[in-house]
Amino acid sequence: MPIEEYNYPYSYLPDYRLIKGILINPLSDKKLQWFPEGGMLVKRFKRSGGWRITSPELFYYRIVELYEKAPKHPKVADYDILDFRDQVLIPGLYDLHFHWVQNDVRTQDKTSLLAWLKRYAWPCEAKFADPFFSEYQALHFFKDLLQNGTIGGAIFSSLHEHSLHHAFKFLQGRFVAGQAVMAHNSPSYLQQSEKMAAKEIKKLSEKYQERYAFTPRFALSVSPHLMKLGAELAKKNKNFIQTHLSETKEEIEQTLKYYRNFPGFEEVKNYTQIYDRSGILGAKTILAHAIYLEQSEYKILGQRKCAVAVCPTSNGPLKEGGLGSGLCSYQNLNQYKIPWALASDIGAGPYVSMLDVMRSFVNQHRKKGDEEVNYGMALHRSTLASSQILKIQKEFGNFAPGKRTDFLVLDFPKNASGLNGEEVLTKIIESKKRRRDQYQDLVKKVFLGGFRKA
Repeated sequence: MPIEEYNYPYSYLPDYRLIKGILINPLSDKKLQWFPEGGMLVKRFKRSGGWRITSPELFYYRIVELYEKAPKHPKVADYDILDFRDQVLIPGLYDLHFHWVQNDVRTQDKTSLLAWLKRYAWPCEAKFADPFFSEYQALHFFKDLLQNGTIGGAIFSSLHEHSLHHAFKFLQGRFVAGQAVMAHNSPSYLQQSEKMAAKEIKKLSEKYQERYAFTPRFALSVSPHLMKLGAELAKKNKNFIQTHLSETKEEIEQTLKYYRNFPGFEEVKNYTQIYDRSGILGAKTILAHAIYLEQSEYKILGQRKCAVAVCPTSNGPLKEGGLGSGLCSYQNLNQYKIPWALASDIGAGPYVSMLDVMRSFVNQHRKKGDEEVNYGMALHRSTLASSQILKIQKEFGNFAPGKRTDFLVLDFPKNASGLNGEEVLTKIIESKKRRRDQYQDLVKKVFLGGFRKA
């Protein structure tokens, strides 16, 4: 029978569970599965303590068939039902790039990247030197993040080691994270020596392994020596690498001027070449923004199999709360087969919700006359595409057999009967376009591994 309490004592959990609802399942930029009368049969895995979607023959059924067939299946001796038949279920969302330590300044006035960093972002991050402040902020931020439906991604902490520990303590889901390395061209109150930076990078790389991301804030804040060290440790300990690339023309000019003073970089031609010569480009490298790139840079990124975090809300127009940096060309990324996914870039990005990021991505490109972009693409780039970049697509990212049962419950929009998945998704997301601070309200429930978490 249907149940209302989702988290009753673990010892009483049945072997199987039927989850009924209106399913939207992203498969690619151009393919969105739509099951207006659907559901999933999931199996409890006792070792992992979670639920996984079962084999294909038990995967999707019409709602009447859920009652009729599942109990009769020879493998299903014990089951219960979660009934969301009048609500929409989508996979949990991923945010491929954000600074959780900038949450307090995400809605501050913005003019340009470097000016905003100096006036707001860096003074905000400096407060995290206090471990009590850091832990308090982590507790509340990651609770808010989960309630917005974000269950995975890539995170920048401040340069303070404990801010990274606090992030790992309170986040729920599948994230990689690192402390921002700042040893050069940074304010004195938010800078460490190369020796100290190297020591912490080594310790954290070994401690967190695949969950750790070597995180030079950007090329200006580090040296080739530090980047080469981080790259070597990342390879040894299977870490990720994340940083920023070509967000503004001013940043590019300053970076080239700075690096041409280093031996071996005197004739460097572009920003990407700096990272390439420093050894940090590879299949586990995530580069945020990538707005102002030459064709030769796209070619390098494609050859090195790097990924790009596209940040439409932080790069968006000033009047929309962004920094006005420009629009990343996903078409160029696709042309050179560069993996990419969407990101909020909190705090330059003004809102935590990935649903708002999806809205901004679609809206900005449509204003440029792009007829290809839609919400199915945006959902794919906020779920499955991110899981592929994070190398966890076998277990996470969408509703496929064998994957963990991670999903969000959204209300079915009014007057949407008879519409397809793209049209329903459009109605859901655009319902909040005039009140962007209310996107969190769209997420009614959050499930991780089949258990309700928010």
